[in-house]
Amino acid sequence: MAKAKTAEPEEAEPPKRPKMAFRCKHCGRTVEALAAGELAFPRRCPSCGHGVEFKVNEDGTGFQVIEHPENWTVLADLSAAELKKDFAIHGLTADDIEEHTVKPPTEVPAGTHTHLTATETIGSKDKAK
Repeated sequence: MAKAKTAEPEEAEPPKRPKMAFRCKHCGRTVEALAAGELAFPRRCPSCGHGVEFKVNEDGTGFQVIEHPENWTVLADLSAAELKKDFAIHGLTADDIEEHTVKPPTEVPAGTHTHLTATETIGSKDKAK
């Protein structure tokens, strides 16, 4: 009886690492364009939290969100020499960089709106029209 030949297992390609678009100036973390979403820059760094600040109103009634886009380096704006100098530790090359395109905010069709009413009494129900 003849032995069946077994197929050699194919070598799997290593997973491709995601392309990066921004670098936090505080901690050096690089993030994908997806981190910025519809904004021009990411809000806060997922590692160190820089890039956004929460300031409590003086009267204590709420807070303000203060964004700091200057916390981010846009990697697509760097030259090949700057990438090589500053990002050798990450091993980033021009092929590892993606340019972030700011997406326009989602348009709400004309004539479409939501009207909310809220009553703060016991047993009341909020209504949306």
